[in-house]
Amino acid sequence: MRELPQGRKSRIEVLPGGSKIKKTYNENGAPAQKYRREVGFYIHYGESDLIPRLIRSETDKNITIERITGQRLADQGPIHCEEMRTLADDYTQSLVELFAVSTGIDSKAREEYYGGLGAEDNLALLLAGLDRLGDQYDRHPIIVDLRSSVGQIELDEELLIKLDWNPGNVFFHHGRIHKFIDFEQAFIGTKAILAGILLHNPIWPAVRMFRGLKDGGFIKSGVRDFRKYICYGFSAVLVDSINRRGRIWTPERLESAFERHVTARYSEIAEAM
Repeated sequence: MRELPQGRKSRIEVLPGGSKIKKTYNENGAPAQKYRREVGFYIHYGESDLIPRLIRSETDKNITIERITGQRLADQGPIHCEEMRTLADDYTQSLVELFAVSTGIDSKAREEYYGGLGAEDNLALLLAGLDRLGDQYDRHPIIVDLRSSVGQIELDEELLIKLDWNPGNVFFHHGRIHKFIDFEQAFIGTKAILAGILLHNPIWPAVRMFRGLKDGGFIKSGVRDFRKYICYGFSAVLVDSINRRGRIWTPERLESAFERHVTARYSEIAEAM
């Protein structure tokens, strides 16, 4: 039994025979909730070739999935390397195809896997998290901006999405995007919220991704109005990080991250469009 690179939230191992992966959830976060969110995602998008096949699950403990061929983007050196940039269009199109497999989410699945929380509930929880940070950061202008921006979001059709899109969760093979993994942070949002989450991450060229997501129907607003969704993506990562680790970011870290993930990303799109 060989071990693979381990994440902070789970233990990954290759099962005998080498064609299956067993993922066991650790105590970083609530294991049962991580299990349910991920299994729910696999069931909802199980017809897509862009995620591994779910072979078996053991309630609240672990799942077994097919082993993926290809390479993780995280193993390819600096995340801004030219090879990864050339995958930007394929990455965006693959995401559009994945989330076209199944839209909406029925009430039974919502209750069983996602605690009965829909897009409106999750938006309210994020706003409440920003309200708490407003007090902890003594009304720091960035927190005030985030709270104001996210508070302007208007929800439309619900979609099962996820928060974590780091390069360790993306595999490519023969120069093409091959599979997406790691759905522990799945939740119910909308297409525009997913677009904001994707675009706040500077791994991909912002303008190329914005255009691809707009062509795919994920972005219906203009560039100026879309900034609030980038703020949603940043806010969700910020609140999740603080909730899991139990301590707030330093003001310096907050300001640096906001500049990189919100200001720079939005400016790049606005200047080009």
